[in-house]
Amino acid sequence: MTLPILELLEQIRDRDPNAWPELVRLYRPLILRWLQSCQVSESDAEDISQEVLIQVLRLIDDFEHNGRVGAFRNWLRAVTHNVMRNHLRKAEQHETWLSDKLRFTVTALSSDSSDATRQFNREHDRMIVERLLGELNDEVSLRAMTIFRRYCLLEESAESVAADLAISVNCVYVTRVRVLQKLRAKSELLDDIGWSSL
Repeated sequence: MTLPILELLEQIRDRDPNAWPELVRLYRPLILRWLQSCQVSESDAEDISQEVLIQVLRLIDDFEHNGRVGAFRNWLRAVTHNVMRNHLRKAEQHETWLSDKLRFTVTALSSDSSDATRQFNREHDRMIVERLLGELNDEVSLRAMTIFRRYCLLEESAESVAADLAISVNCVYVTRVRVLQKLRAKSELLDDIGWSSL
């Protein structure tokens, strides 16, 4: 079962040998996917994600959760932004080609209200929900999983999902609520995402 983020961070601080690999398992794919969406080359994405995780481990004792939804996610974004900014500086010193999108993204990540930040937050929230959905395989039907993923994670309209699956729009809404209830019961990890995003 996926640990709540606060519990996982506490275990990392306590030097639990199983906690760090769990954090890497959860967050490395998110960081890689997000960097690749910013047109970072595969090798640079690997380097940057590695450096982000090194910085997270180095700085984790200084992180204090402020009780707000998304506190860890926002901190992780700030660490990622700083690592990307340093990577950008090094690349510019060596006159390495970088995409305009990457330059724009590095700048945009510093703002809490930028499109890049919203994308980072959405990817984070989806990653958390996908991990937890994997733990519900025995409790939720494949059909309900499909409805939930399409409507909540892929952001298809309820009407489109209903038409494709030959169900009512209300069935889509009810399925969303039922799956969210099961997810809530499964893990406090969802406390670090905004429910309004689902």
